[in-house]
Amino acid sequence: MPVNAHKLFYARLESGSLHSRLKPDEATEQRLRAAKNLLRGALARGIPVWLSTHLNEEAKAQPRFMTQGSWSYDTCNLPCQTPPQEMDWDLGIYLPVDAWEDNAVEPRHAAAAFYRMVEQIVAPVAQAKGWTLSRKETCVRVNLTGETAHIDLPLYVAPAKEFQTIQEHVARKALGQPWALDSATLADAQQDWDDLRHISLALRDGTWRRSDPRAVAKWFEKKRLRHPSLRRLCRYLKAWRDHTWDSGGPSSIVLMICAAQALDTATKSLDNRDDLALLHVTQSLADRLGGDIKEASIDPGEQFNRLDPGARRDAAQRARTLQGGLRSAILHASPQEAHQVILRLRELWGARVPMRPDWIACDASDAHAVRSIAPAVVSQPVIRPTRAG
Repeated sequence: MPVNAHKLFYARLESGSLHSRLKPDEATEQRLRAAKNLLRGALARGIPVWLSTHLNEEAKAQPRFMTQGSWSYDTCNLPCQTPPQEMDWDLGIYLPVDAWEDNAVEPRHAAAAFYRMVEQIVAPVAQAKGWTLSRKETCVRVNLTGETAHIDLPLYVAPAKEFQTIQEHVARKALGQPWALDSATLADAQQDWDDLRHISLALRDGTWRRSDPRAVAKWFEKKRLRHPSLRRLCRYLKAWRDHTWDSGGPSSIVLMICAAQALDTATKSLDNRDDLALLHVTQSLADRLGGDIKEASIDPGEQFNRLDPGARRDAAQRARTLQGGLRSAILHASPQEAHQVILRLRELWGARVPMRPDWIACDASDAHAVRSIAPAVVSQPVIRPTRAG
C-alpha cells in the first residue's frame, strides 16, 4: 500500500522538512543582500565616472540592476557539499549606450572594455572586505570570504533611447505614488523593463551575445501561477543534483524546464502532494536529460541541455535511479516501514531528509492514482547506514 510522504518534503506549519532545510535562512539572505547592495552602490556611482574618463561618453541614463536567477525565482538552496558548492547571487548590470552598430545588435565598443570597467570599480570594495574576484566567461564573480556564496555580475547593454523610454515610463507611473520614487525600487523593478528590446550580454573575449534573462523570469512566473508547487519541486530537484554530483550535472534552468513541462502533462492537481508530484516529474526526467531540451516560450531556437553525450547518459541513468528510489520508498512500503522509507529517501537527498517516521502516513485513497505512474527500470538503490541530522 502506498504511503503519504508529503510532510517529509514540505510541512507548511512545522519546521524541519526537507524544504525548510534547503531554503536559506533570513540571516543568510540579509548578509548576501547587504554584500550585493554594497557592490551595486559602488557600480552605480562608478560606472558614469568610468565611461566619462575612459570612453569620453556622457551617461544619458544611470545604469540599472536586476537580481536574476535563483534568488529572483526564490529557488536558491543552501549548498549540499561544501566545498565546492556555493550559493550564487546573480546581479545583472544594465547599461545604456549610444554607439550601436547599424544592425542594432551590438555596441561598437568591445565587451572586454566593460569587463575592465566592472573589475576596476568593484576591486577596491572587494579588497576592503577581504573578497576575491574570479574571471568567468560571462561575468565578474565576487567570492565572499566567510560565506559559502559568491555574487556574479554579468553586464548587459541596450540602446540608450530604450533606457530613456523606460525612464520616462517609470516617471509617469510614479506620479501620485511617492513610494515608487525610491531609487532601489526604480532600479530593480522588473515590471518596468518591458521597453527593452535589444539586449546584449558582454563576453570576456570581447564579443557580445544576444541575451535577455527576463524571458526566463516571465516564463517561470507564468508556470508557477499554473503549478503552485513548481518552486518547491525545483528546490528538490536541485537538491538531488547537489547531493548526487559535487559539481556539474544538469543546470538549474534545465531542471526547472523539465519539472514545468512534466507538470503540464499531469491529469490531476498534485499541488498538495509533493511526493506524488516528484514521482510524476521523475517519470520522464531520464528521457528529458538524455536529449535536447527546448522551451519555445523562453526562446524557440535555444537548446538548454549543454551536457555532452557522455554526461547526458550519466544524468539519465542517475535520474532513473532517482525515479526507482522514489517508487520504492512511496509505492512499495507501509507506515510500519517508515524508517526504511526515510533511509531510501536519504539515499537520494542525504541527511537533510528529516528522520520523522511519524510524518509518514498510509495513503489508500491515492493508491490507484499513484500506481498508474509507469515504473522506471533501475537497479535497487543501496541503503547505507545514515546518521540523523
